[in-house]
Amino acid sequence: MRFSAYHLTEILRRVYCGRLRFGFKLKVSNFTLCDAARLLGVAVREELQMIRWAGMEILDDMAELVDPQHTGLLLWNFSPEAITRCFNSSTVISNSRALVAKAREHGVRLLYSKPGPLNWQSIGAPILRMRLKQLQISNPHAENWLPQDRADSNVFVEGLQPANDDIVFEKFAPNAFLGTGLEWWLRKHKLKTLLLAGAALETGIDGTARDALNLGYYTVIVRDCVGSPFQDTYDAALTSLQRIFDVVDSSDIIREWQSG
Repeated sequence: MRFSAYHLTEILRRVYCGRLRFGFKLKVSNFTLCDAARLLGVAVREELQMIRWAGMEILDDMAELVDPQHTGLLLWNFSPEAITRCFNSSTVISNSRALVAKAREHGVRLLYSKPGPLNWQSIGAPILRMRLKQLQISNPHAENWLPQDRADSNVFVEGLQPANDDIVFEKFAPNAFLGTGLEWWLRKHKLKTLLLAGAALETGIDGTARDALNLGYYTVIVRDCVGSPFQDTYDAALTSLQRIFDVVDSSDIIREWQSG
């Protein structure tokens, strides 16, 4: 026997009004729509316990935030060169592999960035200056500090390559939204939440998280799937970001998916 949400609501209303008798005592004060469905043998999904304020529904707990139906996982800058430069590269790689496997299992949309056609000589002096500061290099002529030629931009860390139905887009700056089609993909697939993994935390992950928030997306930074060349930079960025974003371990996200 199947009932629509309207019929279940009407049953619930009559229970509150004392017009429907089940033949046993019932604590009406704690009775919910899902309780009515269970009494009738109807399987329904638990309603999200969102915060409702000023006409808005705000996702509240982690289960709501990372619901596979509206969540995308962004693998940012997972080239071998970028990831192996991180002080915590082995941790980032192993945890990201586990997260990606579970994301595929639960139907979470995967999005990958790859380097765009711009080379380092044309990307602009301000970003080059930022990169010098990030890598703590004072004299750009003294060391071979720039990444290698971007000619092969389709190389990803072993075990983290995109599948045929994953989304792959070109990036041009340390921000996944700047000059890319990322937002178009998010809207096309009706995604609300963006999980961020990759490197570097203090540049591309930070820039993407802030723009995602400004554009109206919930943002979750996966703590053990993001990296940085230096631990002190990683720690400083994480301290700042976790004051305004949800920053959680991959195991917590996987646990929510498995219990959903």
